[in-house]
Amino acid sequence: MSQTPPHPPGDPREPNFPSATPGQGGEGEGPLDATLSERESQESQPAMAREADGPNGAAASGALRAWVVAHRRVLFAVALVLSVLTVVGTALGYGPLAVKDYRSASAEQVTVRVMRGDSLSAIGRALHKAHVVKDVAFFVRTASADPRATRIQPGYYAMYAHMRSRDAFVRFFDPSARVRTKVLVPAGARAATILERLSDRTGIPVIDFEAAVAAARTSLPSYAAGDIEGMLWPATYEFDPDATARSIISELVTTAERQHRALGLRAGGPQGLRPRQVLALASIVQAEAYQRDFAKVSRVIYNRLARGQRLQMDSTLNYALGTSKLVFTNAERRNPSPYNTYAVRGLPPGPIGAPDAAAITAALRPVQGPWLFFVTTDPTTGLTEFATTEAEFAKLRRKFQQWLASQ
Repeated sequence: MSQTPPHPPGDPREPNFPSATPGQGGEGEGPLDATLSERESQESQPAMAREADGPNGAAASGALRAWVVAHRRVLFAVALVLSVLTVVGTALGYGPLAVKDYRSASAEQVTVRVMRGDSLSAIGRALHKAHVVKDVAFFVRTASADPRATRIQPGYYAMYAHMRSRDAFVRFFDPSARVRTKVLVPAGARAATILERLSDRTGIPVIDFEAAVAAARTSLPSYAAGDIEGMLWPATYEFDPDATARSIISELVTTAERQHRALGLRAGGPQGLRPRQVLALASIVQAEAYQRDFAKVSRVIYNRLARGQRLQMDSTLNYALGTSKLVFTNAERRNPSPYNTYAVRGLPPGPIGAPDAAAITAALRPVQGPWLFFVTTDPTTGLTEFATTEAEFAKLRRKFQQWLASQ
């Protein structure tokens, strides 16, 4: 066993403290004070630095390296555990690297509104306020990475609480997520029927729609003559939850005006018919026939007008009576209403319903033909037959009576 040599003077492990000599104290720093300050300075250095300064420093460093090598598996395991804890903490939303996102959505459905012109940040704030996304900035970053980011449409959307930001963004492009009230305005429907249907589907009182119609009369195009009939375009509409009676009526009327303009209605029709007369004729065609026969029924009307014959259309009498039936009494046929074409010559003063594009097109461009009569001989199938003489017309009426008797 080797013997450790005596520590040389000045070795930090065993410094030589000079004794205090009487009379050398007093104010200022004496030899003892200087020695103590030097020791304190040495002790403030890192341990390894101090060890390296001494004669055994190299041995100590070697021992440390040997310890690291001997325990490298332990150190690796500790580093691995710390890495796993960092990853798990991040996934759970902890730590500086945590993803600010929910893991999965709940079953709770919420409605979020996107306003026209909203930025991604505004949309993110709306989602965050409704507890849909966890972090606004994270949603913005997620959405910005998608080329569709600028194509989110304004409206109401059904979302779920605690959604992943990516899932929330994608849902804006899912048609089933739109919160809208769908209403079908059928072709040929009368204005009163349309208002009732709108009320039933939206929950807005009929009286509100009637007030909206009254307010809209002054803004109708001149050919409407202040009459809403025929100016509520037939189509399937989707309305936002905050839609009002006025906004809905405005949309239907605006759509009608746009369609009329595109179809060329404003220029009038054959035989010098004015736009309102074309609209009235189209509404009769819509009510009397199936689309496959629109152009032929239109020709029958034009031929009878040219001859000065009464149109004698059941659809106009139904409108005058406020009914929808196939058989009338003689007294009903004598009804003095200007809409009763059994009693009045020419077209009625206005539309009797809402004609669609096909009916208006037929009214503007009827096919050529000699027909003066038509009868839907089988209303079940919509079979409509045409005739040019009274005798042929009588035969067709008998066929209809036979169908009626079989019902």
